[in-house]
Amino acid sequence: MKKKYCFDTSGISNPLETMPEDIHESAWTKIKACIEGGMFAVTTEIYDEMIHITGTVGECIRANEAALVLEIGGGRVGLGQLHWACDAHAGSTPPVHFRVQ
Repeated sequence: MKKKYCFDTSGISNPLETMPEDIHESAWTKIKACIEGGMFAVTTEIYDEMIHITGTVGECIRANEAALVLEIGGGRVGLGQLHWACDAHAGSTPPVHFRVQ
């Protein structure tokens, strides 16, 4: 799976507050497709926060844990490792490929 973005819970929860999914359906449909497509990487701790997001976006997050949580070397990574992994390859072409198990 191609990981393109690393973020924390506020990357979803804050926009949901200002751009509710019932008003901005097309934008949230694209975000959900990115979640399902494995484009986002989050740590275990962030995923554990994200499962409390409500609505269809929250349902999508809960249904796609394997696509969201980044694992390196058979174990889940910590926040510092995830940011390093994403920052180290920001702007690399082609996008960095991470293996999610």
